[in-house]
Amino acid sequence: MKTINNNIQEARVGFPNAKLLKEKGFNVKCKDFYNKVEVLNGSYHLEGSIEAPTQQLAIDWIRINFDIQIFLDYTFYDGFHYGCKITIPNGDVEEIWTEGIDNDIDGSDTPEEAKEAAINYVLTKLI
Repeated sequence: MKTINNNIQEARVGFPNAKLLKEKGFNVKCKDFYNKVEVLNGSYHLEGSIEAPTQQLAIDWIRINFDIQIFLDYTFYDGFHYGCKITIPNGDVEEIWTEGIDNDIDGSDTPEEAKEAAINYVLTKLI
């Protein structure tokens, strides 16, 4: 019988993306936050702390406020490699594979890495 792993948590955006989200107007109260020394905390908010949303909450916030959709995608060659497709308001689709828009890049090793790269791309290039 297969062993079930229940020791998982939702991925949160990294500190650089948390700062970018704040700059773009993100102000949703989250359970976790980053303090001034980039440490993720869940007990209480310190002055100057930055909200640390889950990747999914950040993706939803971008979709609701900017009409930009982020979808996880993958390719399989010698294992799974992940990227994201981004649909912008005019209907164009851009593909993000680790380093930016490039279908020839191998992609990320995990879905979380791919989503983090796509969130960063949207926050730095599209919003």
